[in-house]
Amino acid sequence: MRLLDTIEKKSNKKSLFKKGNKYLKNGNFDKALKCYDEIIELDPLSADAWYNKGLVFFKIRKYMESIEFFDRSLNLDPENITVLNSKGLALGSIYRYEESYACFDKALELDPNNAEIWVSKGLVLGKNNRSSEAIKHFDKALKLDPDFEPAQKAKILSLTKF
Repeated sequence: MRLLDTIEKKSNKKSLFKKGNKYLKNGNFDKALKCYDEIIELDPLSADAWYNKGLVFFKIRKYMESIEFFDRSLNLDPENITVLNSKGLALGSIYRYEESYACFDKALELDPNNAEIWVSKGLVLGKNNRSSEAIKHFDKALKLDPDFEPAQKAKILSLTKF
């Protein structure tokens, strides 16, 4: 491949990511999916494109499909804590709790000071009626980052819910 082709391919990929991410953020999932599919055509080894494609399916609550794409991303980048966290949430959404906890545990093994992962695991624990464990996870997140709003909200919700 010529150098110019490589540069053009990278530029096109970057532009498609930018557009796809904008569409995803704005809830235009069909257009976002098209962008990520184009990226995958250009570069089937793009872990980020597979992840973002999984996010589209997660947002539209097609959790099985999202897990499939998160797995493809993890095959390319097995220690990506963001993907592990998202896969854990998707698994928790379809009541596959033990697999979900395993994803969070692996992510926390890689980054034990990540408040977002502590909250995510807490949310799934709460969904599985393990409220006291969930609250401990929210507390851990707040210990790491006292101003982390998702942890604050999750803890308040869990305390008022039970």
